[in-house]
Amino acid sequence: MILRNIKIALSASVAAWGILAGLMNLLYYSHAPVAAVMSVGGTDSMRVISNPAIYALGYAFIYVGKFMTAGFAIAGTYTMWSNRNSEKFNAAKSSTVAACGVGIFMLFFGFYVIAASLFSTGSPSPLEDSYLAYALYQLGALGIIALYIAIPDPMESPKPQTAI
Repeated sequence: MILRNIKIALSASVAAWGILAGLMNLLYYSHAPVAAVMSVGGTDSMRVISNPAIYALGYAFIYVGKFMTAGFAIAGTYTMWSNRNSEKFNAAKSSTVAACGVGIFMLFFGFYVIAASLFSTGSPSPLEDSYLAYALYQLGALGIIALYIAIPDPMESPKPQTAI
């Protein structure tokens, strides 16, 4: 039962990350980080973006990814908790694994496919390095949590009664 409770707690932590990270992005909204990444294309004017509407889309992608991650993880935490003593526990984990997948997609696609591949100059700035490193830490954590939660849990059998 302890392993199931740990998986439920990890699911709740993914929900907390999505909520807190999304709220912090909203509270400290600034085009500066997204603009910094989108304008580092160097002298190649094809890769430099200076349109605030595009920056807003970048932030919207981040917000939607984090809040979707939170929503799926909340649903997963609830269903896992509701089925913690049931043979349905393994099926109840799918929302949390999906939550981690959404978070991984947002981080990998947004920071590595778009930011690092499209806008990198080849010699990353300290700002670019810090955002990519931070995204990698989060991506790795979500991946490990998803793998751990996805491991099937056998239904615990009741302990045999001993005669005194």
